[in-house]
Amino acid sequence: MASQFLNVCLLGLLILAILDFFKGNGDALSNGVEALKTLAMVAVGFLFGSSARSGS
Repeated sequence: MASQFLNVCLLGLLILAILDFFKGNGDALSNGVEALKTLAMVAVGFLFGSSARSGS
């Protein structure tokens, strides 16, 4: 589940980065990118934490 969520976040980041490239600098796009980066880092932390816990 977390890996799917991470994939969705990364896809969203890619889409927002493409939009930002063609539309220019926008505050709403920047805020969206920062929010998705935060969610992606939480998902990565969860994946590493759960794999470390199950490996011990």
